[in-house]
Amino acid sequence: MVSWRSAHRKQRRFGELSARDRSLLFQALILLPVVSVGRRLMDFKRLRRLLARWSDGEHAQATHEESHLVRAQTVANIVRIAVAYSMPRPNCLDRSLVLWSLLRRREIASDLCLGVRKDGTELDAHAWIECDGVVLNDTPDVGERYTVINSD
Repeated sequence: MVSWRSAHRKQRRFGELSARDRSLLFQALILLPVVSVGRRLMDFKRLRRLLARWSDGEHAQATHEESHLVRAQTVANIVRIAVAYSMPRPNCLDRSLVLWSLLRRREIASDLCLGVRKDGTELDAHAWIECDGVVLNDTPDVGERYTVINSD
């Protein structure tokens, strides 16, 4: 059960977000379950094409006071907040597809990286986003831990 203080603190943090970031948070909160369900209903390439088509629609206004990398990191943080409120928790591919599409919608170039590694007898796969070589939604060494099999 959520305590009153915890709920009040979350509401205050939400109120501290700019209108632009609140809008972004709502988009992420909607996209996360849509992507999760879409991934189960269609193949990866088709889902990615649909997300690309949506993100090529009406673009958000770019700001002149922030670099695209700073804005990309802000978008990644907003997606991270949305993930914390999503049930069930989205996997790395869902999170990365949502981040990739939201960045694309804001005309911020990014790479959707898919990697694999062998962990004993298990094959482990992972997805993350990079912008200008900077990892946005994982640790900076993720590319060293996984062999990239696909990158935009």
